[in-house]
Amino acid sequence: MDIYDVVKKLVGNINPIGSSYEDEKRLKNIEEHINLTEALVCDLKEAAAYKNHAEYSMRAIAIKADTFLNNLNENT
Repeated sequence: MDIYDVVKKLVGNINPIGSSYEDEKRLKNIEEHINLTEALVCDLKEAAAYKNHAEYSMRAIAIKADTFLNNLNENT
């Protein structure tokens, strides 16, 4: 089981199914999903801030984060 599977189990289903009772729970689940995603994206932005750093290891991490964020932005 990887981290994604653990999060899915913790958060629960997020896809609507057309049942008012169940969709109410899923709306709360999607709010959790969004909050987690926002926090993770903020972490990536903080890491990406080092993309021009002189130290190679810091720059490599930052470039990886920055590349992901740029790709995410292009695909939305």
